[in-house]
Amino acid sequence: MPIIYREVLILRDIREYSSPEVADQLGINVEAVKSRLHRARMLIKEKINSRKLSRF
Repeated sequence: MPIIYREVLILRDIREYSSPEVADQLGINVEAVKSRLHRARMLIKEKINSRKLSRF
């Protein structure tokens, strides 16, 4: 996962920062945080689904 998505995911979902806190930490706006977080979660979902399919 590219770092721009990973860092948002870690700050938001693991460290439990709010979106405005993540935006302040990274020097981006809240909309960018939301967009990157959505993309990060989609990448994880795609990875999980591809592993499920490869087991069959």
